[in-house]
Amino acid sequence: MQSTPGDTPGSNPHAAPGSLVEFIRTDRQTTGYVLAGLSALLLVLAAWTVYKAARPVDAAEPDKPKKADDPFSLDESPVKVKDPGRNDFIVGAVDAVAAFVVTASIAAWWFVTIPPLTEKGQRTQARKLILWVTGELGALLIIAGVWYFYRWSGALTDWLDKGQEKQARWVLFPLLMVVVGDAIVFIGMQPARAEERDNAKLRKLVYGTNVGLAVLLLFEALVVFNVFIGPRLPNRLDVTGDGFYSLSSGSQEFLKRLDQPATLYAILPEGSRGSDDIKRLLQTCQDVSGGKVQVKIISPVANKGDFKALVAKYPVLEANETGVLVTVGEDEKRHTFIREDEFSQRDPGGAPGADPGRSFVGEARVMRELLFLTENEKKAVVYFTQQAGELALEPSPEGEVGPNASAAKLKTYLERNYLEVKPLRFDPAAPKVPDDATVVVVAEPTAPLAEAHVAALRQYMTEPRGTKKGKLIVLASARYGPKDKVIATGLEGLLAEFGTRLGDRLVMSEVTRELELDPEVAMVIFSPMAQRARHPVAVALGDKSVFVAPGWRPVAAVPGAPTFKALPLLITSPGRANWLEDERPRDLRRIVTELNTSPQIRAMKQLTDNPRPVGVVVSEGESGRVAVFGNGLIISDGIVRQGRDAGDPITFDLMGGTVDWLRDRPLLNFGTEPKKYKTFTLPATADETRGLWFPLLFALMVVTGAGASVYLVRRRAA
Repeated sequence: MQSTPGDTPGSNPHAAPGSLVEFIRTDRQTTGYVLAGLSALLLVLAAWTVYKAARPVDAAEPDKPKKADDPFSLDESPVKVKDPGRNDFIVGAVDAVAAFVVTASIAAWWFVTIPPLTEKGQRTQARKLILWVTGELGALLIIAGVWYFYRWSGALTDWLDKGQEKQARWVLFPLLMVVVGDAIVFIGMQPARAEERDNAKLRKLVYGTNVGLAVLLLFEALVVFNVFIGPRLPNRLDVTGDGFYSLSSGSQEFLKRLDQPATLYAILPEGSRGSDDIKRLLQTCQDVSGGKVQVKIISPVANKGDFKALVAKYPVLEANETGVLVTVGEDEKRHTFIREDEFSQRDPGGAPGADPGRSFVGEARVMRELLFLTENEKKAVVYFTQQAGELALEPSPEGEVGPNASAAKLKTYLERNYLEVKPLRFDPAAPKVPDDATVVVVAEPTAPLAEAHVAALRQYMTEPRGTKKGKLIVLASARYGPKDKVIATGLEGLLAEFGTRLGDRLVMSEVTRELELDPEVAMVIFSPMAQRARHPVAVALGDKSVFVAPGWRPVAAVPGAPTFKALPLLITSPGRANWLEDERPRDLRRIVTELNTSPQIRAMKQLTDNPRPVGVVVSEGESGRVAVFGNGLIISDGIVRQGRDAGDPITFDLMGGTVDWLRDRPLLNFGTEPKKYKTFTLPATADETRGLWFPLLFALMVVTGAGASVYLVRRRAA
């Protein structure tokens, strides 16, 4: 075939026709029939959607009236999708009718139009046809997908946050429509690119379509990132030096293991530092929980209707206007309210007349409330025996009961963590541990327990009460009896049944130049064995804990109890030689001389450079049963008075964590110390002058350089 006048062979190698273009050019009649058939299919689709939209529907949920006190409020709750409704089919019908009109019009135009005389013109016309059909149909499909995605956005929350996988289809179908529409537009644009250099009209169509498609793809990428990836990323980055806005590892683990949904209603004013910190804390809890915690911000001013509805449901809000309402469960019946002022506390100490400052305690407060509510508001009961001179639970003036004989501060600490603390005084006629006891504590006995009382504890530990088994904590430092001998506690036999030996000797340590401590004072840390075993208490406190106290007893794990696993938890700090004394050390110089000169005495007193265990925990299967510590003074009120730092001593965390471990509860309070508010002031130095003039000098250099560049380019062009 001879070339027509409009053809120039080899003039544009990129304009090589494709098979679809050649088919449309050479078989116009079939192409018209295909377009007519496509328009007929779209007409059928439009008729079906019109039928669906016009059919009778079940009684729909009436529209919610606007709140009387806030007529301009918007219903922000997302649509719950079960099946497409009438409005959905109406939109589908409009979209299908528009697609029918487009394809039918193009088909009619194709039948009545006279084809160009040249092959090049025919190919150009075919490429325009492909571009028009795919562009119009793709755009209509994209518009429908975007509308349905917005319309069915409620399914997104049910799918991602609540795990309802059946709702995923109402999210994926609209996204699939948008992606298919993009693909149709992109594929239809490719044949026209062959003439973008030679045909100005096609070039405008191609470039315009390309820009629109690029903008749409960017929008889709932003939607996918914000909808699917964004919720899995932290809400904000914490760039503070002390991690002010980060949750502790214990809190994160607890939130991830929540087995019930929780809702936190933040009823707070706008614009204050405290309110912003509380909201930030709640948002972090929501991010970490993986959808188990939902946060709702309610302004008492801007959301009056919502606030009144909450007050009607929760009367506790009538006397409290600002704070956080914590609810747990699907019905949200279990609830409590944390006032705004309870999220911070005034720091103790400070110079007279000076402001001591404040600290943020919101994390510990929220975690305690959540833990309490998820336990169905039933407090665990911890009993402290009061039979053999143990630490008293009631505060008394110093002189009646000294600080080393009282644990009133510990009682307050445990009660603050939603534990009920009671004294245990055995009935002389029939000693028995109460049935409601969760944990029994024997703290610092000054005399051996009576056999009847030990028998009651043995019965409590060995005879299950339904599904509950006894839990026991023993804390006993070296106490002296007649002839300055270390007295026994009376519990040695019972503890041996659980694979633990509580020694009746005193741990002594050498005096070094680095540590000029009294030989009776030992530095105690968590054992590497407990760290490797990932024991919850050791993991939570091990990296920051050193317990310093006098009078430690040795505690060891012993074989013979196959059903129990004993693990050394506390050991003396390495670097100090230690030995054991079975009586009060009155002549330290003589003791040291004997150790240096007599191998027999060194062997008898077990002199060693290795750390010595002074605390053992015993578990049965996955559940804790017994904890034995060779010192009870570490939880006495005296330890609080000796502490220099504000807040509770770390030994209280040790005790609280041990109780939680025995109860098979997560250890929440570790790492949730108060976070002090700090004010950073820039130093008044020459940096202020540099900060003022350096930007001006830099801007002058940029402007001068840009002007010189323009001048040189114009001179070269001239």
